[in-house]
Amino acid sequence: MTTVSDALTTGQRAALTAAALSLRAMGAFGAVELRPPGLWARARDAEAEAWYRIEIAGENLTACWCTPDRYLSQSIEAELTWTHDDLDDMLDEELDDVGWNCGKLTPLKHYRDDEQLFVFRAELPIDRNELNAGHGEALAKCLLGFNQVFQELGDMQGDAGEK
Repeated sequence: MTTVSDALTTGQRAALTAAALSLRAMGAFGAVELRPPGLWARARDAEAEAWYRIEIAGENLTACWCTPDRYLSQSIEAELTWTHDDLDDMLDEELDDVGWNCGKLTPLKHYRDDEQLFVFRAELPIDRNELNAGHGEALAKCLLGFNQVFQELGDMQGDAGEK
């Protein structure tokens, strides 16, 4: 069985490990795990399963929100349609608020992937081949920015968001 660390360089493994330590210390997520294709941080208050991920796959370094739950994905889509909010602008603002200073992410793409997950994904402006432990904090801030955006959308808050 291949683990996430089997496919990574020493620097990539160090960056993901440092990011995981930082995310755990923040306390904003449920489980934080290293597993293929990178780092997974579970959404804390969502009733349905949802994850924030840093992925190192192919030539890309990406960040994403994903869920196997069609209803949860559709609730986010519906809210964005209803409010006319621009998800990329929202993410840029939150990344700025959490102190992300590594450059602009590519526009988010939304689709259903080969694993049957509903995904919102953006590429990071960091060369995956140059990752090292010093990038850990930046990767953690990236997922924190994603969390700040998505936790307020659709049914991400579950019962915790109801008044």
